[in-house]
Amino acid sequence: MVSVHHNAMIVTGLLLASLAASEPQSEGIPFGKPTRERYFQFQPGFLNFNHGGFGATPRLVRQAQSGFVDQQEAQPTAWFASGGYQKILSEVRPRLAEMMNANSSDVVFLDDASSGLNAVLRSLPWQPQDVMLLTSAAYAVLPNTGKWLQKRYGIQIVQAEVHFPAKSAEAILEPVERALLKLPQPCKLRLAVFDHVSSYPPAILPVARLARIVKARCAETLVLLDGAHALGQVPIDMKQLAEAGVDAYVTDGHKWLMAPKGSGALWASRSIQDILEPAIISSDNAPTTKFQDRFDYIGTRDYTSWCAMGAALDFREMLGAAGGNMCFKQVLKAGHLVTTLNLVGVANHFVSNLAEST
Repeated sequence: MVSVHHNAMIVTGLLLASLAASEPQSEGIPFGKPTRERYFQFQPGFLNFNHGGFGATPRLVRQAQSGFVDQQEAQPTAWFASGGYQKILSEVRPRLAEMMNANSSDVVFLDDASSGLNAVLRSLPWQPQDVMLLTSAAYAVLPNTGKWLQKRYGIQIVQAEVHFPAKSAEAILEPVERALLKLPQPCKLRLAVFDHVSSYPPAILPVARLARIVKARCAETLVLLDGAHALGQVPIDMKQLAEAGVDAYVTDGHKWLMAPKGSGALWASRSIQDILEPAIISSDNAPTTKFQDRFDYIGTRDYTSWCAMGAALDFREMLGAAGGNMCFKQVLKAGHLVTTLNLVGVANHFVSNLAEST
């Protein structure tokens, strides 16, 4: 049985597809169907409505990754033990850091945002009755990992209930403020975690303001941002966020940056870098190993997805701003159309017709 929510997603996707077909094209790359067919490998007739879930890697980026695999297999020892892939990462890292307005020395590569969240959460020196603050919009990896920490260390999890649609930033800020005020003193809030862009439903949260109110209540609390859906979709300004009190930020490369699966990044303030460990502690990770070195080598595995993030940045630069601007205009138009339609009725009608034709 198809849910009404799922039907609504289908209709919204169809509206976006039809708007893309009618959008006037700019000079240069023809966006919409020509770009999809030229640069991506979707099955004919397939429309990828869930790009935020698993992404889609352009052909050019996959070709670049394949080239790195060839280098790896041509001289495995040179690739892993003599600075092969590390040299490529040293070229990609500053470009990625620039996109995040961060210092490259504070950025490490990840397989995905989930591995970064685990790296931070499982590296902290938790004590019994320490508190972790989440919102009800948090992605499942956070409450799941929180329950593991709860079982292992006896921590408490406090959830601020936020409700959507949110008409203003205050609709997000006020529940968090109420949750903070309920915490006993002295404050045992070890960590507060917020989405930069939430998954369900998608919304941009006022993360700088959230960080400030946490620090104002509990100055020693660490603030971690889950930016899985941010990189390549919304601006990330780590210098501004750090000034607001953010201590760590994780993001995915395979979603809106269109890098290969298995790519992401972690930014960490220098005050906490010494305590952070990757999910895998490798043979090169001794107690004195530096922050970036600990994360850059986590065993004999495929690092080509990290290397190919440079090709994803190249692809984004090739498309330019016009593609993003066109998508933004389409979303605004689709949103207007959705609000003027009996969406549930249209969705059910579409699904019914689809079922009859298959």
